[in-house]
Amino acid sequence: MSEENDNFNQDNDLLINIRSKYITKRIFSYLKQSKLLSIMQYNKKYQKLMNIKLEDYKNEFFKIEIEVIPKENSYGKFINADLNKSIHIYFNDNEKEIKKKKITKKDNVKKIKIIFDNKIKSLAWFFSGCKCIKKINFIKFNKDDIKDIFGMFSGCTSLEELNISNFNTNKITNMSFMFSGCSSLNELNLSNFNTNNVTNMSYMFNGCSSLNKLNLSNFNTNKVTNMSYMFFGCSSGLSLICKDNQLRKEYKNNFLDEDEEDEDEDEDDDDDDYNSIDDNDD
Repeated sequence: MSEENDNFNQDNDLLINIRSKYITKRIFSYLKQSKLLSIMQYNKKYQKLMNIKLEDYKNEFFKIEIEVIPKENSYGKFINADLNKSIHIYFNDNEKEIKKKKITKKDNVKKIKIIFDNKIKSLAWFFSGCKCIKKINFIKFNKDDIKDIFGMFSGCTSLEELNISNFNTNKITNMSFMFSGCSSLNELNLSNFNTNNVTNMSYMFNGCSSLNKLNLSNFNTNKVTNMSYMFFGCSSGLSLICKDNQLRKEYKNNFLDEDEEDEDEDEDDDDDDYNSIDDNDD
């Protein structure tokens, strides 16, 4: 009799477990569809009850992940934004979330992970003026509704490496000041950028004095109405990879403007600058 009871209890436990997993899956699906999945992150009781790990939540709910490497012995702000529930920050490989936007010597930070959930709509001026950053790598970018990125990296004077190869710019209209003042950048590949809807590119690379190679091979400027000072302050030896005639003209005009300020420069120098452009026309 006891053996039958044991079998019954085992079968009953198995049935409850199956039902629990089914219910968990349905609830998780509902939360995801109704955009209420954020409750999972802050409520450990829900996580335990529904048998959902925080990693599962992150994979479903977190849309943008960025790795930031600070410059050695350099401190200060690493983001230029108000902290809110859409921004999640982690130092080094620690899983504990940090609620701060500046680093100090005491923090001993070698790596910063920044994660955005699906509520984020704008990245305008996000890293602006963050002089302590050496490298930025966009690991994940699963958002197609970001509308503002103007001034995003403006004034990042210590930034040497920037990987934004998975950026989604389909809905962007304003790219002004995006890399302005990034005086330590040597190379920048924006061949993945979709600029079909962009109207403003003014001051975009202004002051990028160390830039040696710039890939704009996929740029389309048909809708651009403002390109003023787009390349002003860039090196005359910059290798510009582009097919867009308006961009090539603007590049040349920026050096003509500089020559007007310096009477010692002659028109032959202007022609030499223009010849540094890499011709990639088919």
